[in-house]
Amino acid sequence: MKIGLFNGVSVFPGEDHRSVVERLVEQVRFADSAGFWAQWIAERHFTPFTASGAPSVLLGHLAAHTTRLRLGYAVALLSLYHPVRFAEEVAWVDTLSGGRTLVALGPGGSPQEYDAFGVPPTERRERFEEAFQIVRAALEGERFEWRGRFWTIPPIQIYPQPTRGRTFWLACSSAEHVVWAASLDAIPLLGQRSNDEVRHQLAVYREARAALGDDAATIDGKVRQVGVIRRVMLGRSQAEADDHVAQSQAAFQAAWRHVTGLAADADLPPPRYERADVIAGEAETVVHGLTELALTGVGHVVLAIGAGGLGVSNEVLRFNLETLAERVLPAVEAVAMA
Repeated sequence: MKIGLFNGVSVFPGEDHRSVVERLVEQVRFADSAGFWAQWIAERHFTPFTASGAPSVLLGHLAAHTTRLRLGYAVALLSLYHPVRFAEEVAWVDTLSGGRTLVALGPGGSPQEYDAFGVPPTERRERFEEAFQIVRAALEGERFEWRGRFWTIPPIQIYPQPTRGRTFWLACSSAEHVVWAASLDAIPLLGQRSNDEVRHQLAVYREARAALGDDAATIDGKVRQVGVIRRVMLGRSQAEADDHVAQSQAAFQAAWRHVTGLAADADLPPPRYERADVIAGEAETVVHGLTELALTGVGHVVLAIGAGGLGVSNEVLRFNLETLAERVLPAVEAVAMA
């Protein structure tokens, strides 16, 4: 199981955005040298809590500061884009990174984002499906044209020439989405789900691929690419990790209220992780949790420290990254090789 990192590009109170980027570069340089597989960057708009409204710009910048780490969109809100423009951005990031770009897509977004970009929320799935087909065609690097419901594109070829035969991940939060991913010939990137839910969604994906006519070897290869997002929080004790988790979740709730326009007294889950999708504790606890996740059969995990870094100090983030690199990754790899 490959291990990558998720970063929501959080903004601390009073922090200017240049400092945010400098901190991000420091973290990603460390991940590049420490042996992590990938760094995934979120896309969020119109919130003071994050600085990820232009993921292609951030990923292009990170490409200049890394040499081996794969750099991924997680997830690009494709329904908000003109698909040809997005394909060109991916091609440029791929060129700048030497072919290290990963692309996870989704139709998601907040009502505020849809309103601001002039996209009717009721059209988001149809727009996504059409945009996805255009992006896939454009990133094959050949001359193509398109005539659909939302876009009409004359014969064009994008430059620079992209890496061909690209894998696309689709953000999936339900079994229905997993079937949808199979129908689009995409790989599921599963949201925060328990191990039992992960097993179930992998089985659903296998069944959907088989129904499409894939043979067993092809299905096995596709399943090995399935990823899952998993929240983690390391501490010097279980109590310390739990406290940091609570702080992070409270910050996430505040950000979510801002993005969605929810009132301060609107009901939300209590400010602690109570689901089975978070692994919090000392290094041994996290090693055990990731080992159990690997046994579900997923191909890679995207680790989000807390709620993608929200509400967690730079010192806590650094401790988590260093402990993951020094104590968790080697132990998980040793178990996998045993």
